[in-house]
Amino acid sequence: FTVDDFIVTNGTITGVVDNGNHYTLVLTPSANLNGANATVALKETATGTDAHGKYVTVQNASVRVDNVAPDGLTLTMPDDFGVNQNDGLTWKNTVQVSGIEAGAIVHYSTNNGVTWSTLAPDETSFSLSDGSYAAGAVKVYQTDAAGNESAKTSSNKAYVIDTVAPVITNITTDKTSVKAGETVLYTVTLSEPVAYLTANNFSVSDGQITSSTFTNQTTLVLTVTPESNFEGIMGLAFYNNVLFYD
Repeated sequence: FTVDDFIVTNGTITGVVDNGNHYTLVLTPSANLNGANATVALKETATGTDAHGKYVTVQNASVRVDNVAPDGLTLTMPDDFGVNQNDGLTWKNTVQVSGIEAGAIVHYSTNNGVTWSTLAPDETSFSLSDGSYAAGAVKVYQTDAAGNESAKTSSNKAYVIDTVAPVITNITTDKTSVKAGETVLYTVTLSEPVAYLTANNFSVSDGQITSSTFTNQTTLVLTVTPESNFEGIMGLAFYNNVLFYD
């Protein structure tokens, strides 16, 4: 047999190899076949006849072909919920992926494509660990059921993910006792730099906060004046329902 002995739909035979008792055909499917069949049929006149002069009956052969790459995915980075909502510093860490083709596998990278992971079936999101991510470091693409890969989609903005809330690690005083006319300095130590922490976050029993100053990014000093004619224990309390942020 030669190439001319076959009828082909949605493709081209580029080679015919005679293996003695069978032939091997090399079929190149046409481009952009999204689930269509490529079919090969041997022309009846090419089969020859049997002892009774009848043409030998042959079967057609077909294969389903998908050589169309799936569309690129849509990548939605975490909301910027920091104090500055345009700097990429946020405690949100979920990346949403949409545009997934049915049966496709989603691949994602958080280190600019050095390593890749895959989402489980029906998953449409993944989480970023705490740390810094340069623009383009987060990437996604999908592979359809036939093995075609989509173009890669990359993040277009740098992000810093911080899911650890700041805490007060220590409160100390400069005195253990005071007399009339004296003040007490309360030093509040924080785990990291914060915003919106002021004297309004604290209350004093039998005294008043007369000033507050950050001596560095993680140290707040409160000046407290006891009430006049007071004798006893003066305490400083933090309002848990008044929020402060890193």
